[in-house]
Amino acid sequence: MARNRFFKLIVWEFEEFLSFPVLEFLVASTLFLVLFFPITHYQFSSIWENLYRSNSVLVIFMIFIACAIFSRSFAGTFDKGEIKMLLSFPIKRWKLFLAKVITQFFVLFAIYLAIFSLNIPLLGLNLFEPMLYAPILGLLLHLLVVCSVTTAVSLLVKKETIVILISAISLFGLETIGGKENFFTGIGRSNVIFDFFRQSILNSSESIAVNDFVLAIAFPIVISIVLFLISLIYFSFLM
Repeated sequence: MARNRFFKLIVWEFEEFLSFPVLEFLVASTLFLVLFFPITHYQFSSIWENLYRSNSVLVIFMIFIACAIFSRSFAGTFDKGEIKMLLSFPIKRWKLFLAKVITQFFVLFAIYLAIFSLNIPLLGLNLFEPMLYAPILGLLLHLLVVCSVTTAVSLLVKKETIVILISAISLFGLETIGGKENFFTGIGRSNVIFDFFRQSILNSSESIAVNDFVLAIAFPIVISIVLFLISLIYFSFLM
């Protein structure tokens, strides 16, 4: 019964916040951004370099998209009073919170992963090529940070439009100020991860230290876990 109820929450979340035209817009815009850049590397040894150039654009795009989706799911329910209706049913708050996070996060990442996978046949890539997964890992970590930040701000502010402005502008400003080699930014982390994979697998001339690579992975994971835990505790016991 409990599992069935949780599954219904996920289905409701998907139907309520990812229905037409939201899902269609996400698919179309992601398809355009992933496949927009022309192929510039044709040699078999460097064909995977074509995957790297769209990441900086996707990082910025993901900020605005994830902020809009998560603020609509969390802050939007407060703004419109829907949260009172939901909590009037025998639903545990932590299950509602997890249903929202899991549905929105995995739909966003699944869309990117599915469309990104089109590069495998288009570029003649090997599914087991390690360099194929460097940009995927970079964007996954970036998406975690954006979602956790937007969730925390949504629970504090509870106004959808204001949450989008605060979250998107703050994260976009961090990307602009932080630069392309700082693990505090999504673009910087993606660059560090991609260059580390390249130097480790292909013995290239890149000089990315192991500590930098570990920080590029650990920092977004720790920040996201902390923010999600704080948000979960606040939503379940303090709100």
